[in-house]
Amino acid sequence: LLDTSPGRFLRFPTKYEIHEYSIMDAFVDHLPPGNIQNELDRAIRGRGAFRRFKDRIRFYGIEQLWYDYRQTAYREIAVRWCQDNKLKYE
Repeated sequence: LLDTSPGRFLRFPTKYEIHEYSIMDAFVDHLPPGNIQNELDRAIRGRGAFRRFKDRIRFYGIEQLWYDYRQTAYREIAVRWCQDNKLKYE
């Protein structure tokens, strides 16, 4: 029988609480100063930022760099969530 008592389960953060836009912004700041950083910084401003960002990283051939950076950011979020909830991250 499944225990469904209140407080038994923890709620994961939603995609709105994770703020992928903030991860994109940090990625752009993480890049070396120059044309790519400047262009991506402009690309993520305003409406359509996600599409422009994706187009630009594809154009510059840095998609894998972005995916690796994002994966690390998600891992850090998961570790923090576990620590905040007194869980061991494995």
